[in-house]
Amino acid sequence: MPSVRQIEATTDALLAWMSPDELLYFCMKSEVVNRLNLVKETMTSYHSLSLDVSDARVVFSLEGGKVREVIAKLAPIDTAINSLELGKIRRTRLSQVAAAIWLTEENRATIICFRSVEKYLRDLLLISCKKGSEVGVW
Repeated sequence: MPSVRQIEATTDALLAWMSPDELLYFCMKSEVVNRLNLVKETMTSYHSLSLDVSDARVVFSLEGGKVREVIAKLAPIDTAINSLELGKIRRTRLSQVAAAIWLTEENRATIICFRSVEKYLRDLLLISCKKGSEVGVW
């Protein structure tokens, strides 16, 4: 189990700590049913709920030297190296959209949000990474 704000990775899956009573499990779409059944079997002695939320979420990947700056333009969080650490997930919002963000490398971020706001967030990200919009903090 990942510790607070951690993401545990294997070669074919990710398990992210979302809150004290919530984990988010990422795997290939073809593996969802098998993995979900495994989780349900493992948790039978606990009060738990396991759901496939694949169709309700969308994942964005950002890459480039200004990833922290792009996130800082939209999120009310400190994106400095000692605050937004590699491999730690952060629940926040990007503008008005609830999202989770983590850095997989110094120049690569992953963002997950509700599919219903995909276009809105994509447009915000495209505007925020547009050449000439740099703030110049990092």
